[in-house]
Amino acid sequence: MEDFDDNVRWQAIVALGKIGDPARVAVPDLQAALEDIDPDVRASAAESLGRLGAGQAAVIARLQASRRDAHGMVRASA
Repeated sequence: MEDFDDNVRWQAIVALGKIGDPARVAVPDLQAALEDIDPDVRASAAESLGRLGAGQAAVIARLQASRRDAHGMVRASA
């Protein structure tokens, strides 16, 4: 998720969300991805966090903050 290509970051995050429970170890990395420069990456991070980090107070707080993102797609995903 640290690749210079935003499409690679986006696809990695989407894949983690689809993997499910085994990918929960990536929750901290997904939280960090909410600050990515690319809105597609931020939006997919929000969606994957919703699947993997449901119920975790820290995740909920980060997603609530993302609801104020400048990009509408990120807000909708959060």
